[in-house]
Amino acid sequence: LQKNISAFRAAPVPRPFNPDDFMNMVQHSGPHLTSGIKGDWSGLYRAFLKSPNFSAWFQRRYSELVRTLKALQLEILATTDLSDWAAGRQEVELVDMVLKLRKTMTVSEEVNLPLKSNTMNLLAEKLEDITRILPDDLKSILQNTT
Repeated sequence: LQKNISAFRAAPVPRPFNPDDFMNMVQHSGPHLTSGIKGDWSGLYRAFLKSPNFSAWFQRRYSELVRTLKALQLEILATTDLSDWAAGRQEVELVDMVLKLRKTMTVSEEVNLPLKSNTMNLLAEKLEDITRILPDDLKSILQNTT
């Protein structure tokens, strides 16, 4: 999924878990090929999938994956040169990007995404760069909407 991350699209969403696909993977390329421990690996995984612990474990891991993908998307956005993107864009697109960046930054702080230390500062710089391009009347309107 990491190769599908773009600064200008939402972070990719992992496919839903399919137990049958997982069990096929375990049978064909599971731990029995690399582990020296013999045993019923398929039975072990089948039992875990049916256990009451699996759902909570899976939800936690899935949430971690989604958060990591969102953080990676923001880090790519933070290092992207938005001046190239902004060149020739209509004002409405620039305002839309300003509003999306603000919202993204707010949500990222609220949910405490695992970002590199300078990512929020870089995003703030991108926000300022785009705002600087806008006409003064739009700048004042955007300043009043914070």
